[in-house]
Amino acid sequence: AEKLANNGCSTIVDAGYAPTTPEAIASLKKLGVAHCPFRATLAIGNALAYTSKEHQIIKADISDEIDKEAERVFHEVQRTASEYNVRGDLDAGAAIASFLRVANVMASHGSV
Repeated sequence: AEKLANNGCSTIVDAGYAPTTPEAIASLKKLGVAHCPFRATLAIGNALAYTSKEHQIIKADISDEIDKEAERVFHEVQRTASEYNVRGDLDAGAAIASFLRVANVMASHGSV
């Protein structure tokens, strides 16, 4: 993490299931490097996979759809982090937002 920061890296985006260790995430935070957690990046792909089943997305439009979904997820994570007093911590915001989504679905089905 330190080597990346020292070489000018400003953001790390996880594109798989938890490729950045908790220790590395803590180091990135201390060094001021933004970290986009896997929960947020995977949510974008999952939403697009669901959308493409419902609607035929033309290849030319897929980039726009990815941008829209990424922006929606980012704002949800950012808003959740602020609401739960961890402003700027995208890892915590993504974890809380993920938990709330699952809890709300469970509650709506009478599981809780």
